[in-house]
Parts: sequence; C-alpha cells; structure tokens
Amino acid sequence: MEAHLNGVGSWATRRGGVPIKDQVTVPIKEEVTDQATKQGQGKRQGKFLAARWLYIALAALVLVAGCLSSRPLFAQGTTTGTVLGTVIDPRGAMISGASVRATNIATGANLTTESLGDGIFSFRFVPIGDYRLDISAAGFQAGVIPSVMVVSGVTTDLKSVRLGITSASTVVVNGNTTPLLQVADSQVSTIFDSQTIQALPLNNSFDTIAEVIPGVASTHADFFSNANGDNFSVNGQSGRFNNFQFDGQSNNDNSVGGTQIYFGNQDALAQIQVITNDFSAQYGRNSGAVVNYITKSGTNAFHGSGFEMYLGSFLSSLENQQKTSLFGFCAPGENSNSDCEKPVVPRSNEHRFGATLGGPILANKLFFFGSTYWDRKRTSASPSTSIGLTPTPAGLTALAAAFPGNASVEALQQFGPYAISEGKPISVNATPDNLLPVTGPNNVTVPIQFGNVQRFIAAPYDDQEHLGRLDWQPTDKDHLFARYFYQDMNQQAVNGDIASGNYVNSVDKVHTIGADWTHTFNPHWADQLRYSFQQSKIAYQDGGLPNCTINSPDNCPADVEIGNGFENFGLWSGYPQGRVMKVTQIQNNATWTRGRQTILFGGEIDTQNSPQTGLANYAGSFFYNDFNAYISNAPGPGQPDYDAELALAFGDITTKYKETDLAGYIQDDWQVTPNLTAHIGLRWEYFSPAFNVLHDLTVARESNPATAIWDPTLPLSDRTFPKM
Repeated sequence: MEAHLNGVGSWATRRGGVPIKDQVTVPIKEEVTDQATKQGQGKRQGKFLAARWLYIALAALVLVAGCLSSRPLFAQGTTTGTVLGTVIDPRGAMISGASVRATNIATGANLTTESLGDGIFSFRFVPIGDYRLDISAAGFQAGVIPSVMVVSGVTTDLKSVRLGITSASTVVVNGNTTPLLQVADSQVSTIFDSQTIQALPLNNSFDTIAEVIPGVASTHADFFSNANGDNFSVNGQSGRFNNFQFDGQSNNDNSVGGTQIYFGNQDALAQIQVITNDFSAQYGRNSGAVVNYITKSGTNAFHGSGFEMYLGSFLSSLENQQKTSLFGFCAPGENSNSDCEKPVVPRSNEHRFGATLGGPILANKLFFFGSTYWDRKRTSASPSTSIGLTPTPAGLTALAAAFPGNASVEALQQFGPYAISEGKPISVNATPDNLLPVTGPNNVTVPIQFGNVQRFIAAPYDDQEHLGRLDWQPTDKDHLFARYFYQDMNQQAVNGDIASGNYVNSVDKVHTIGADWTHTFNPHWADQLRYSFQQSKIAYQDGGLPNCTINSPDNCPADVEIGNGFENFGLWSGYPQGRVMKVTQIQNNATWTRGRQTILFGGEIDTQNSPQTGLANYAGSFFYNDFNAYISNAPGPGQPDYDAELALAFGDITTKYKETDLAGYIQDDWQVTPNLTAHIGLRWEYFSPAFNVLHDLTVARESNPATAIWDPTLPLSDRTFPKM
C-alpha cells in the first residue's frame, strides 16, 4: 500500500497568480431565472431520475464483474477538465443557488449546475473545448462569460464572478481563460493543442514532444522499451517508468514496456497531455511521466482535413563520405573500373497520407469523428554479404558426392544459404582455386569450393490506422463517449542475418475500444465510469523461411553455428517469437464537493491475458568449432580441440501469462484559506505477478515422476520456479 501526502512540499493556491482579474464582472443581460424555469428544471430532474439509478446499478455491476474476471489493471488518466468559480454580488457577498450553464461553442452541448451555499460552483469531467458560461440568480441581472477554455487534466479557476444589479458598464472577459500558471492543482501538466502538434517538427513521433518540458531528457542509446518517437527520462528516472495512455486509458506494452499503439495521424489529435510531477492520487502504476493522447471529436459543423507527404531520393544528394576517395569511392571523373566504387544515391521513397472528417449526427446532441492514416516506405535493396565462408553450389554438389547420405550435407542443402530462394543468393569471392580441404567421416578428405554469399532483400514498411469516435450528450447531466481504433503494421526483413537467409519479418495488428459515461447527479456529486479493451498481436516469423511461424514452430530449422570463419545457417534460436496482449480496464472516478473540500475517490480493475510464444532452442542450437567437425557431426578424429555442442529445449512454446491488478484511491482537495489549497491523497495498488504461471507449470511437472526432469530426491522448492 502506498500513501502519498501531496501536501508535503506540494501546496497549491486556488486564488492568486492567475493572469485574469480577481473578480470577473460579467456583461449584463435580462433576468432569465424565474419560477417557471425552476419548475422545468425540476421536471427534467424527475425525468432522468431513473437513468441516474440505472447508472449507479450499472457502475456497481461492472465493478463486481471486473472483480470476478480473470484478466489485469493499469493507471487511469483523464480526457476532461474542471471549471470552477464563485458567484458574488456587487458587495462581494456569496450568492447561493445561482444557475450556471456551460455551453460548448462547437457542439452546442450544455452542462448545468448551481452555486452552493458559499457561492462556489464547479463542473467536473468536462469534455475539452471552448465554453460559454451563462450565470443567473433571482434578484440579479444575468451575466455571461463568452469563452472559457477547458483543457485535459487542468482546473480552470474563474475566481469571483460578480453579478450586477444595474446595467452599469462592465468589464467583458473574453478569449482563452486558461491560466498561464496553474495554481489550483499541485500536479505539473503540460498541454499541447492540435495546432502545436501539427506545427512542431515531430515527424509523427509524438512522444518526442515531452522533451520540450523542463526535467525531461532523451535516454539516447539507453532505451529499454517501445516508443512512439524517442525514449525519454523524467526527472532522472528510468525511461521505463513512464505511463502511456490513449484517450485516458492504458496504452502500455506489458511485455517490453513503452507504448502498445504507435499512433501516426497528427490531424486526429486534439491534445497531448504530459504530467511530470506531483500526480493526483487518481494516477498510479508508474512514477515517471503520464503521456496521454486525446483524439478529436465531432462538432455541429462538418470539418475535415486531408494530407499527403512524400519523401523521395530523387532530390537527395550524395552523403559527405561518398564524395571522397578516402572511403573507396571514385573521385570526380575517375572510372569505376579502377578499383573504386561509384557513389550512387540509394533509391527510396515514402508516402504518408491520411484524412479526417467530423460532424453532427444530431445537432447539439450526437457527433462523429473519423480518421485514416497510411504510411508506405520503399527502399532499394542493398547487398548483404556474409562475413563467414560457406560452400558454393558447386561445393555443395561435391560434398554430396563425397559424403552420400550425410545428414550435415542434407541440412545445408535444405536450409543452408543457397536453399533460401528469396533474394537470389550469389557467390562472391569464390574462384576455381579457392578450394579448402574438408575431412569428413572415415577420414575422407576432399577439396571443396567455398566463398561468401551475397543476397539482396528489400525491407518495405507498411502502416495503416483507422479511427472512429462518437460523442453523445443526451441530457445536460450526461456525456457518453465511444472510440474504436485499428492498426496494421508490417515490415519485412526486420531482424536477422540477411546473407544467410536467417531473417524474420514482423507483423503487428492492434484493436482497441474505449468508452466512458459521465453523469452529474447534483451540484455536489459527479461520476465517471470508463471501460477499455486493447488487443495487439505481434509476431517475428517467416522471412527467409515462410513455413516457419509461431503457429508452426516444428517447421523451423535448428540454429547451426560453425566457428573458425564459417557462415552460420538455419534460424537463430530466439525465433520465431510473438505475443498477444489483451488488456481490459474498468475505472470509476467520482468527485464530491462540500464547502471548502472536494473529495476525489474511485478505483480500477485491470486484467491482462498475454500469451507469449517463444522458447529459445526449441528447434535446437548446434555449435561446431569448424567445418570438419560439422561434417562429421562430432569431434574430429585425432583433433581433441574440435568440439560439437547441442542446446535443446522441450516443452510448450507458448507461456500463457495472466495478471489481475487492482487500485483504489481517495484524495481531499481542501481549501484551507482563500490563498491556500492542500491536496492530500492516498492510493492503494495491487499487482499480481504474471510470472507465477511459471511456478504453477514447474510444480505440476516436477510433482509427477513421469515428467520430472530434476533429481526427485531434491526438495520440490529447489526444482521449481519460485512464487512471488
């Protein structure tokens, strides 16, 4: 259990330091609050009373179902903001019961509340955007604040809003009321809006944007996790300590760390929120930064965009080292036949294109937004030449004739560098005189032609992303949101030894859905129920061996390593490998306001179902000191230094990791004095170790004498994986 007392060295002033006047006098207009309006509000409240109780029942049902599920949990975030203020009369006295309506200028959606006994009003879980505030109270002239900008994770404090009695001239507050210095919250948040995201040279690598914030630095070569851009460290912590979110919901790779989704469409992002210090108790999981991508929503006006970016080599110049003969390139005017390499700009091109479209389905109520993004990279194939020697096709023929039925020769013929047809392997540095003596079984020695093998393999990269989002405001007390995202990302020849054909391709497919329901029960109580599910399937497979996949590992050849300057072949012992990550997250966040105190409380249930495929040495790894030991498949006769080794693993190639995590929190934002607010929070988290499945598997194996592989006289605890 962790307890965080943010009040220790982390106090925030609610008043003072905000670059707007202490008292906001609003423009005067006609009185709009009368008895009929109040009666209408009462009828609407009664009309949706059943919906409120349905919401409570659904929240309880979802949380109980999450507790009974067999999946895991991560930290929560927010895609909304808070607006608060105090309604006063011309003498500065507090006005209670004032009606406050916030209208989203782009969507027309309304939120309503009332000022409490001390004149304070607040809107919680407000969708980001520009709002108009209308304030009215019996006996006072109604007023309006034309523009209040709401940003994610930030409290916009309007301070004192004065209602006049006469129509005297007033100070009009307009434009963006977001404070330059955030003093209502102790956490340090930096918000990048859509224009900033599009204007900065991020090259669609949006995580890099965090590095413009003080205390954030690139980890450079010391990266240990995925990144949608650059890996970075916050306040000197590890680059693995960051928490990534997508619309406020988990976007973390639970295997290698970092992001699970590599998002690429800058036109689909409304904001990027980065929190670097003094997290509220509602955040957990990681101690570094919280990076939250927030997608755009539709409005009452149809809006969209389209873009195409092309990068090609036809306008590129030679690299500096290609312009000098010091690196073996031909000097200007020098013939390439004079033992120099003619400098050539490698051909390459990349197309990034996409579009967005958003608009109304029902004006002021229901909106849609969608986007598509494509990235296509193509480069010319560069020659990959082996460092070690291998028998040429002529040498393979001679070996087969000299050692008929030899298993080592047959392995070379079936899985060796020339057995892989992709890339049309050719021999280089092989001449009729380049013959090496090979001594095989029965001390038979024959001259065999060896050489280096060269192969040309292109490595195209394809990425497509599609997003759809709906926002629904059925009442002035409810807001619902749902979003679906799909990504298909593939790259050929992503890893391995190209020359020998020992390489793999990568496939990455992601499906993610997110939804939440925000309901305001009364001026004191607001609640947000959130659900998300994200699944990604990643595989490193096929490549030079199309039949070798994570679903058919028995088709994969062994890894054969031959020392003393000879080329290896087969498939590296760590491949094929892949993983499926299914993350389900259920969150509930609530706020209760009474007097000078705002209580934040909630919790989350996360489940992970993450089977990982990959068992090193599943097909076997062979090591031979030289080619003679390989052909004999044993230490060479009379050569004690010749050695042959075998590493072989057996068992299920897939380990079915599962994890269930829980968290709960409560925080009191207490306005101690008009100029001092204390944030006092407590958060409890439980993470069940996913690798305990290894304990269960080894106990089951070693408890059965028929399957045990260790000495049964040893204690069971010495023969099994420990339990955490």
